[in-house]
Amino acid sequence: MTISRLHAAALLLILGPPTALSGEEPPAGAAAAAGDKIEDVVFLKNGDRVTGEVKRLERGRLTLKTDSLGTVQIAWLDVARVASAETFEIETLDGTDYYGVLAEPEADDRLRVSGAEISIDLEAETVIRLTPIESSWLSRLDGSLTLGYTLTQADQTSQLSFATKIDQTTRKYRRSLDVSTIVTARDEAETTSYWNASFSNRRDLKPRTFFENLVKAQGNEELELDLRLLASAGYGWTLIQKSDRSLSFSTGLALSQEEAREKGLSETAWEGLILLRANRFWVHDPEIDLDLELALFPAISPSGGFRAELDASLTRELVNDLFLSISAFDFYDSDPLTRGATKNDYGLVTSIGWSF
Repeated sequence: MTISRLHAAALLLILGPPTALSGEEPPAGAAAAAGDKIEDVVFLKNGDRVTGEVKRLERGRLTLKTDSLGTVQIAWLDVARVASAETFEIETLDGTDYYGVLAEPEADDRLRVSGAEISIDLEAETVIRLTPIESSWLSRLDGSLTLGYTLTQADQTSQLSFATKIDQTTRKYRRSLDVSTIVTARDEAETTSYWNASFSNRRDLKPRTFFENLVKAQGNEELELDLRLLASAGYGWTLIQKSDRSLSFSTGLALSQEEAREKGLSETAWEGLILLRANRFWVHDPEIDLDLELALFPAISPSGGFRAELDASLTRELVNDLFLSISAFDFYDSDPLTRGATKNDYGLVTSIGWSF
């Protein structure tokens, strides 16, 4: 595949200059002094106290790495106080970010943020995210792996799926790498596959707004598409952000290149981008997450068609770091590159996953 200099320049314009993967350096006093690490302390409302390393607060769950229990998740509503000498980014319901260590407050249901330029007590119920600003880029990574297999006896159809996701959070950026593939084999029919690899880079701006760019590569034999390369940039708004739900909307511009090699076809197109993400979380046993993402790509040049991609997943924790996932997808192209090709591909995948 060859992309013209004009297209390469357009890609560079959309993506902007590259940024270091390691993100920004932590602010002064971000980590404890070299030597023995001081453990974080989580005080629970039932009177118990747990020590370890606070990894994050997200989706209403405080993740704590301990020596004796491994990595545990605690419902934020069950936490009375948190104390840590590490520096955190703290996000509240109104979208305000604070940076500092977590000093022990004088009363329960409070979070005391102490930094070089700030010392403030926040109501715990208003805090929706805690992210440690760690010095090592590797320590800022979180991820998951899922593997699934389905066999339908009636039509002798088997399906193998694999997916991995790696997230990195820094003081200004949230980056995510997603890779997935689904291979479907049918009795007396050709084996088909779908694969997707994407990297997104989101920069939070003023409260409740963000700028996000995305690079994606896809292939779908069911739709007779060997390769689609896509680069996009957009501006977004966080419409709802609470401890048990979130909703965001973004819009932007995308440049795509499609190939159907067996047919000798290739096409470059400019598309609009409309992206909606919705999430719902249940923090008490069983822990359940529901995630929905809908992307619409109205054609700009050449005009006249549109694409849609829908991804939905429901995950339920089985034991610590192990979960069951049921996901559904639906891809639609009103004007496929190969004339007469299937316009729609959809499916349901059940898998077992591990988070790290």
